[in-house]
Amino acid sequence: MSSILIRLSFIGFVTALSARCVDPVIPQIAWGLQIDPATVALLSTAFALPFALAQPFLGPIADMVGKIRIMILCLAVLVIASLVCGLATDFTVLFIARIIAGMATGGIFPVGLALIGEEIVELDVEAQHENVDGDDSREQCADPDDPEHASREGPPADANPARRRLRDR
Repeated sequence: MSSILIRLSFIGFVTALSARCVDPVIPQIAWGLQIDPATVALLSTAFALPFALAQPFLGPIADMVGKIRIMILCLAVLVIASLVCGLATDFTVLFIARIIAGMATGGIFPVGLALIGEEIVELDVEAQHENVDGDDSREQCADPDDPEHASREGPPADANPARRRLRDR
């Protein structure tokens, strides 16, 4: 597995964790801030709604500016917003920081999925190159005087989809 897939898997785990990290500690947050637990439960919505609304905007921006750049920027914003959440002594500050964290995660998750897709396609193409090279080397090593080899013409040049894709590039 490539190192970028390992990193993206870790980033995916962190973003999923940041989405749900508040849920188990709602009673403790409510007690610490002296507010109703139902109000504290809104922190989940404060994260999820901007997360969903930011994706359609940050995805195309990532395509224009660069996926890695947007991901690094959003990760930095997520880290800062998460630190503010952890240090917040006021519910309003905590609520706004969760909104910002949700928006940042909205730029991380879809961009990460796009990068994973690109990496898998790249690995697939590399595997096809190896397969094509392996097929060619076997054909080159075959004895042309061998009756089994001589009796078959072999598949047409376009029969191998990997070769077709490589040729069409």
